Amino acid sequence: MINILSEGDLPVELLAEKIGKNELHHVRHEGIHVSEGQSLFPSSEHKAQFFSTLQHAVENKFVPHGYGTLLYEWKDGHYPINEDISIGNRGSRQLTISLEHPIWLARARLWAQALHTLTSL
Repeated sequence: MINILSEGDLPVELLAEKIGKNELHHVRHEGIHVSEGQSLFPSSEHKAQFFSTLQHAVENKFVPHGYGTLLYEWKDGHYPINEDISIGNRGSRQLTISLEHPIWLARARLWAQALHTLTSL
């Protein structure tokens, strides 16, 4: 159990370090190296076209179908409050993830817009 201190008890850096040490047992692997110089786009023109098209979709509230983000795609017409994902070596265990509507629906719709835009260019 983490012993949370008030802001005045420790400087933010030490508090962050303490929380990090308490959570270290959850990390089971070293982080992987992520290249900084590679791009999904073959040229800067493709990248500009993607972001321009995505911005247009967002501004016009275009939400593509088939990504589970529209009312008629939801079971019983309600946004799901959680989703189970398979975990473990063979996906034999389930982990339930909370999908709080105000947070995740907007993110899911942006993801759908971006993926649709990317695959349509």
